[in-house]
Amino acid sequence: MEFGSSWIEAFCVVQLDLERGLVVERSYPEDALSREDLASVAMLSFPESSGSNQDEEQSFFFRFRLNQAKSSLKATSKQFLFGFSYYVQRKDSSNPRGYFQKAFVIITKYYFSFFYRSLAFIAGSAYFHSPVPSFLQLLHADTAKWTLPVPGEKRSFEVAGKNVEVAVPLDFYEYFPEVVEESGSGKREAKESDSLVSILTQSKNLCLFYEIPIPTYLKGIHLGLLWNLWELMITETPTLVIANNPEEASFVIGIMISLMHPLKFMGDYRPYVTLYDIDVKKYAEMYNTQNATPMLVMGCCNSYFAKVY
Repeated sequence: MEFGSSWIEAFCVVQLDLERGLVVERSYPEDALSREDLASVAMLSFPESSGSNQDEEQSFFFRFRLNQAKSSLKATSKQFLFGFSYYVQRKDSSNPRGYFQKAFVIITKYYFSFFYRSLAFIAGSAYFHSPVPSFLQLLHADTAKWTLPVPGEKRSFEVAGKNVEVAVPLDFYEYFPEVVEESGSGKREAKESDSLVSILTQSKNLCLFYEIPIPTYLKGIHLGLLWNLWELMITETPTLVIANNPEEASFVIGIMISLMHPLKFMGDYRPYVTLYDIDVKKYAEMYNTQNATPMLVMGCCNSYFAKVY
């Protein structure tokens, strides 16, 4: 199978090692990501700090730059990949730290946030319940059989005995033109129903991160900030979102990107970052030494970012 031709590029299991810190314990395909990419995945798959000593689960996503010089994955249109993390912390007396702390991560080039979030939860729960070494390989073999996304279609896939559905937006090829080349089917022909009025009224199924329910993550007074958030996006104002946890950070950033529809967001966005992200350090240098303000929308959970940017 050619890497990059499926819905999922790789599966990773990240753990917190007492001596090495955050590391990718297992990944498949094993040579899909470079050492640098694996390091990025490891640093972004855990909450930067857990505010609880109790059992907890967190589901969130991040976006990182692919090291194309060393990766065997095919380049996407913007050289970025998404990581959807299902993080689990449980009390474990057999662990030297006193806790079981791991993350199951799906690496993909597609942005279907709730679809991949569900996949990560289902597959991660199954793996953590019975961590068979061949689990990732078998899972990858199954998902590799999934046919390529087709704009306007609804798909249902079975993972670990459960079905997960996803609706592919009509403008999918505009964001991923390389999928057209892979399928060899050519672009979807325009239909009468694709008029501007029809497209705008179907916006729920068209924009980036269309799956994210806005009232879930912008509650109460924050819901009234939608107009302000739209203004920030439309004027290309660099924006930093400091949230209580990675889930809030990543999905609020997703909502902000979706507000641009029917226009495309042309800047860089990072749904969740930590201080260890390489690109974050580069951006900080640009802000502080070159007085430059690149169009960047970024989510985090560390208030220290407010001092850096």
